[in-house]
Amino acid sequence: METLIILRLLVRRWPLVALGGLLAIVAAAVVSGKAGVGPFAQPPNATWYYITDSQVDTPSPLVADAYASASGIQTQSALLADYLTSDAARDEVARRAGIAPAQLAISVPAVDEYIRQSPLVQGALANAGTSAAYQVFANPWAVSPLISLVASGPDKVVAARVSRAATDVLVAGSGPRSSQPQLVVRELGKAQVQLTVSGGPSLVLGVIAALFVFVGWCAAIVIGAGLVRFWRNSMTEPAATAH
Repeated sequence: METLIILRLLVRRWPLVALGGLLAIVAAAVVSGKAGVGPFAQPPNATWYYITDSQVDTPSPLVADAYASASGIQTQSALLADYLTSDAARDEVARRAGIAPAQLAISVPAVDEYIRQSPLVQGALANAGTSAAYQVFANPWAVSPLISLVASGPDKVVAARVSRAATDVLVAGSGPRSSQPQLVVRELGKAQVQLTVSGGPSLVLGVIAALFVFVGWCAAIVIGAGLVRFWRNSMTEPAATAH
């Protein structure tokens, strides 16, 4: 019953309802970014991720020796990942990728015992604080002599070159940095490619904004009509009493 009363009230005040519909359309256009103005009109940000896994081993594979210990290789894996963060390694990766060193940032986990999660998520978190356009996240596994490299950037071709260059520099750096016999770094399979898009126009946000504005406007009409009726009743009661 109350719903019917509200609907009848809105029908009687259809010009105001139509105005609310117009405001809702404007709000949807602005919030969705279709209007071309405001903070929601910015173009979307696309980031390409190249994820590669490499195995650190000795010339004589440890898997072939049942009595071999991988603890030394595990330490070397962490050192190799850390080696990529040096200025010399970063500059070499940038040179091979064809970009300026200032455009590249390379980092490793900031904790001693790393809990392995999604390399893509960890790479995004580790590099969130840098302004470099292209980034490499070197993640040595906690329980295996493996290193995951996550290269990211806005240009797919350049990000692919950065990924390839980082892997090549990692392989090249395995020999000189080893205090043990020559290490061997083997890339495991092809790089996984992923694309993430953030920001930009959003039709869903526009629809939500339109509904919010229209429903709020209609609610304001109903409340306003109730306040006007209350005010009129309060003004007529003293007049009736006086007579």
